[in-house]
Parts: sequence; structure tokens; C-alpha cells
Amino acid sequence: MSVLAIVAAVLFNIIWFMAFAVSAGNALDRGSFIGCLFYLALACLPMYLGRRWSKGKKAKQAALGKELLAQIGATEQTGHSFVAGKSGIAISPATQKLVLLQGALRKVYPFADVREWESSNQRSGHAIGGNVLATTALNIGAAQAAINGSGFFVKVRDIDHPTWRVEMFLSKDQARWMEILRQAINGD
Repeated sequence: MSVLAIVAAVLFNIIWFMAFAVSAGNALDRGSFIGCLFYLALACLPMYLGRRWSKGKKAKQAALGKELLAQIGATEQTGHSFVAGKSGIAISPATQKLVLLQGALRKVYPFADVREWESSNQRSGHAIGGNVLATTALNIGAAQAAINGSGFFVKVRDIDHPTWRVEMFLSKDQARWMEILRQAINGD
């Protein structure tokens, strides 16, 4: 839901509350007006905190993307980077290096060590049954398995960590990175 829709819903509720108070024969006194303002502040607080958290998260991801690029001798102008969650990828066609991040593990590979890459978007089915608790547990497990099987995968020449997963769920981002790697590594 967009921010504008949330604000509109909150304002609608306040106007409805004021109209109800007036139609009930109660003039809006100072106490009910302050109550409306308190309700507005209380309703908007989660939205405000969510936006602040989101901005902080985006800033951390941008800084990590720059850090990954610096690790392979690139800048935002000479390379590409993508960071999401606890994973990321950065590539520099100039230095012919690729850096991958998954959790606390981070490694740099030359283009010659990159074997293949692929994207995957899995969706989970839904179990329906009489036992609500068991059905819910099955649905949660299937959804988690679909999330773990989705993303952008890079296979490299590495005995310890041959397959890397980048948490990239949008098809648009996956298609973009398929093309970036195709052009940079294959020279297409």
C-alpha cells in the first residue's frame, strides 16, 4: 500500500470520526479535537518509522555496493553492483573481476573462474485441509522453500563455495544482470 493511500485512509477515518461526533449532537470540543490529533499521530507513527527504517536500509545497501565495487577496483561509473538482504554482486569489465557476497562470506573471482549464471523465480503452492495448524505450517514451509530457490545464481570455479545465491527476486533485475554478465564475460 502506498504512503498516499495510508495517509488518505487515516484522514478519512478522522473526518468520519469528527462527522460522527457532530451528528451525535456533540459539538467538537477541545478534548475531542486533541483526541483526533492523537489518533492521527498514533496512526502515522508506524508509517513514519517504516520509512525511516527503509531509508536507512537503502543507504546501507548503497554503501555496501560501493564497497564491493572498490574491492574489485571499480566505481559506480565503471562497474555495476547489486545488494539485497545479506547478499550482493559487483562486476568490473575493466579489471575483469567479479565479487560475490553471501552472508559474512565475500570472494573475488576473475572472469575465467565464472562457469555459468542463471535466474530463478519459484512460487509455492498452497495446501488446503481440515487441520488449520498443520496446513499453515505446510504453507509456510513451501513458501520458504520457494524463497530459498529463487534469486540469481552464479556458479564459479571454487571447491569451497561453487554456487552463490544473490537475493534478487524481481524479474527485471534478474534480466538486467543476465545481460550485464553476458556482455561483460562473454563479450556479446
